Amino acid sequence: MIPVSVSKLPPPASKRSFINTHFTGADVFFAWALTLYDALSWEEIRTIWNTDGFHLPYRLAIRLLLATGGQRSGEVTRAAWSEFDLDARLWLLPAARVKNKRDHLIPLTQLALDILDELRSIYPESKWLFPGRHNPLSVKPWNESTLPHAVQDFCAETGMVPWTPKDLRRTVKTRMGELGIDKLVRDRIQNHALNDISAKHYDRYDYVAEKRAALEVWCRQLEELTTR
Repeated sequence: MIPVSVSKLPPPASKRSFINTHFTGADVFFAWALTLYDALSWEEIRTIWNTDGFHLPYRLAIRLLLATGGQRSGEVTRAAWSEFDLDARLWLLPAARVKNKRDHLIPLTQLALDILDELRSIYPESKWLFPGRHNPLSVKPWNESTLPHAVQDFCAETGMVPWTPKDLRRTVKTRMGELGIDKLVRDRIQNHALNDISAKHYDRYDYVAEKRAALEVWCRQLEELTTR
């Protein structure tokens, strides 16, 4: 039985840490329902970045999700090396793999490039960042469910309040806002569909410079947070 009523829970920003403190065992999973549509705290970001509780490719997938600004999980874990121009420090997500069916340019910070270098060293012969079944010669990347299952297992084993890779997208959007990054730029980084007439039909600017500047701010914060 959950010992605290929903009405007595604190605001969403502190809900997850409250649950970590006040709930144990099976109650954690019931309490998880109360964290839906919540964002991970800075402390939780540091925990999942540095933990040894993930097999290395899973940890690198989580780091890349964060370092590239909270792209969709499947867009990261099913990426091919052919999508990356490392000299130009750009990742071009092709329209065929994007929810809104429009090419999406993501600037790569040094932090993101370092993660990519580590992935390349693990799977030097693979066409995929994350080859299926961790086999470099696989003709397919990870399944959409591979990373969510790894996260689910991690939470069960460590007792961390459950979260999903999808929550990292919400987390980045929220924490970037705390750093003063404009919502328009955050939306562009995450390739949200913009429904106003001007954005849909007339604005053809790629916002790469603004996205790069924002991601540099974000990744500096990540580096400071995770190396303390």
